[in-house]
Amino acid sequence: MQLSFSELCTTFHERASWTNQIIKKGLSSRLGILEETITDFNLIEISSRHSEHILTRKYSRREEGSKSGADWLWCIGEPGSWLSVLIQAKIVNPRTGTCNYLNYRKGKQRSLLLKFARQYNLLPMYCIYCHVPSGYTPSNKVLPSLSRYPSEEWACSLLTPKQVRQLLQRKQTKGSDLLDAGIPWLYPFCQTSAPSRNKLGPAVANALSVVRAESSRDVFIAEAVKQPGKRNVRRRIRWEDRDPEDLLTKELPRIAVRLLRSKIKPSDSPVSGISVISSVPVEAVLSEYKALPSPTEEPYFFDSQEDIELETAKRKKRR
Repeated sequence: MQLSFSELCTTFHERASWTNQIIKKGLSSRLGILEETITDFNLIEISSRHSEHILTRKYSRREEGSKSGADWLWCIGEPGSWLSVLIQAKIVNPRTGTCNYLNYRKGKQRSLLLKFARQYNLLPMYCIYCHVPSGYTPSNKVLPSLSRYPSEEWACSLLTPKQVRQLLQRKQTKGSDLLDAGIPWLYPFCQTSAPSRNKLGPAVANALSVVRAESSRDVFIAEAVKQPGKRNVRRRIRWEDRDPEDLLTKELPRIAVRLLRSKIKPSDSPVSGISVISSVPVEAVLSEYKALPSPTEEPYFFDSQEDIELETAKRKKRR
């Protein structure tokens, strides 16, 4: 049985709606909610709703972005065609309206994200959680690909590292600034106009490439170009704004296989979690890589109380 685009589209829509409301409730109740909590609930719901096609494994908590600059890794596609997305999640503080730690460690986290993505041929992205105020309209709704989506869908928005860098350079860290630059995270799963619409990986990559072209005046150059009187030269690939279609691979990235096969200790994992989102049953995919977890193995690796207390102390110290 194949996983349909409409099923994924509905799930990502519902998670964006939940994210929008839970941030609002956190503000009104004065209890607040952490980015990690939103990520956990979203990944659990997405995985559990499509358990035949999605496997998620969560690893022990570590200092944020210490190895990869990312929170989780999504491997999207099917055998023969994968798009692997490396994601750093951030939340906009509903009380101040500002995204704290967007420039975490003075940009070092973003540099790690790009370096790790380049090393393993992954697409680096940011995911922004934000409450969308009533009456607010993101600027990107004018784009042809995004015009039909309600503003509330931007509660879970995707941005490129280049967009984040440019926003920081202009000192634009308000939620409205980020939403204006972002796209709803459900969009690539709902846009099914790709040439290979039955292939999940190429369709998601194509959708992201289309909206990327619509929103940018820059021309991405990865191939060799000719210059008068000079040998053909190859311009440096800009990893902070890669064309997703250039990053489609026939195999799962080796870092994903190593994580799934438990070749890396949970405490040494470079990301907090990994999800394989497959259009065909995920069991068949993982058996091909000999990466199926044993029936007795837990898909989640929980932190000890000591680890949790240590992480809490670190966060308080940073603030």
